[in-house]
Parts: sequence; C-alpha cells; structure tokens
Amino acid sequence: MSRLYLIACVIACVFFVFLYGLNSGKYKCEQRHLVAEINTIQKSEKNFMKTKKDIHDKVYKTTGGDIRRILFDKYTIGE
Repeated sequence: MSRLYLIACVIACVFFVFLYGLNSGKYKCEQRHLVAEINTIQKSEKNFMKTKKDIHDKVYKTTGGDIRRILFDKYTIGE
C-alpha cells in the first residue's frame, strides 16, 4: 500500500512540475512579446518625431528676426 502512495505522490509531483513549467513558459513568452511591442512603439515614436521635425524644418530654423521680416514683407501696405 505504501508503494501506491509513493507512486501517486511521484505522479502528483510530476504533474505539478509540468503545470509550473507551462505557466513559466507562458509568462516568459508574454514578457518577450511586451518587450518587442515596447521597442516597436519607441521606434515609431522616433520616426514620428523625425517626420514632424522634417515637416516643420523651416519653423525650427527660422529665428525671431526672420519671422518679423517675413511678416513685415507679407502684411505691409504696398505703395
């Protein structure tokens, strides 16, 4: 009878180790997926900022004096 208890205990231990490994693998997979997703988001954010800067390149390079001159030329009363 004690052999049956020993075999049942070993089978239960193997089953619980299997469940632990299954959950551990699931969490590691989710972690890798989230890290990849974060990297993708960071790359797209960098591309977005680069595109935004390229679109507004003239604004970034224009100083206060240039803006004043452009507005003066554009909106003054002609003779």
